[in-house]
Amino acid sequence: MSNVLKELDRWETIIREEWLVNIEPERLNFLRNKIYYSAMRSAAQSMIYHLEAPTQRVNALSNAIDFRTFADYFADDNTDAEKVSKAICDNLLPLAEETALPERPEWISAEEWAEAQHDAMHDDSGNLLRPKIEGFITGAYYDNPKVYPSEFDGDQARRVVRACMQNVLRKAVDDNKLCSKRLVKAMSAKQKSYWTNASYDAKEAVTVTEQFIKRHSLEWDE
Repeated sequence: MSNVLKELDRWETIIREEWLVNIEPERLNFLRNKIYYSAMRSAAQSMIYHLEAPTQRVNALSNAIDFRTFADYFADDNTDAEKVSKAICDNLLPLAEETALPERPEWISAEEWAEAQHDAMHDDSGNLLRPKIEGFITGAYYDNPKVYPSEFDGDQARRVVRACMQNVLRKAVDDNKLCSKRLVKAMSAKQKSYWTNASYDAKEAVTVTEQFIKRHSLEWDE
């Protein structure tokens, strides 16, 4: 096990013991999924960096595998790896970067264009990054290379965790705003009761996440 993964294992325990147990179940699933998505995005970024120069960037492959392992710690039965893979690739590898003709010509139907786009991004020659990254995110096996310990291993792990928890906080804040709006618009006593409880739990999720970030110095400082 690499030093980076050892650090991420330590963080996984901390997150579960200090954050996860303090989030109400109805808010937990989508907040935990933000950790999964964010960590997997970091894994994809590291894999892209590795694939751009495989022989010179072996450490990036090791990090990518470790980040993916950390992401999988927070997956559950509702996690759709293929959907996450598409979202991440759409963000990191937009079509314009993978093809010479990003916009549909008028004489090609939408159906034909969609099929052509898929074929263009999933070539048989194996030259495109997207199918490799999609495969990696959805579980393609890679031998984990042996890498030397580094004084920066802890920082590598912390950066991934920081991004995860900051994304969780952003999602929690959005959820809190949505619950507040629904409470204001509630028309029946039943709706008011539901959204009152939901608003309280959503606000608590924001507070718990903010406290966790502050306690472990995971603020954006770079």
